[in-house]
Amino acid sequence: MPIRVVIADDFDAVRRTLRGLLKPADDIELIGEAADYAETLRLVSELHPDVLVMDLHMPVPHRMTAADIGRAIAQSPCRIIAISVWVDELAQEIAQSLDAVARLDKSEMPRTLLPAIRSAAASNTNVHRARDTG
Repeated sequence: MPIRVVIADDFDAVRRTLRGLLKPADDIELIGEAADYAETLRLVSELHPDVLVMDLHMPVPHRMTAADIGRAIAQSPCRIIAISVWVDELAQEIAQSLDAVARLDKSEMPRTLLPAIRSAAASNTNVHRARDTG
């Protein structure tokens, strides 16, 4: 069974790059793409991905905080891989608040993304069992 992945980034060029990195991987299935946090929350809730690859610096919707988003996503059994252009303290804090299993620098994703997704999925085998029985 392939690893089911949702990607979330507010820049189309980044989503296009992520699609290109995932396409040759036979063991990974891209099941959804989001351009903002609201769409990310909807897709995670509806599609139940194994792994969410999410930009840490997307605009936050009106009347919503990053902590609200983190709590909402935390309700899902998916593993989060946080991606960011900036390697800074704020990115690290956001990734920790989301309980991300990995934080990747976008410039290194061609080398690090697929291994991170596979590792994240392997660390959460209950996701597969819950989906198979539900």
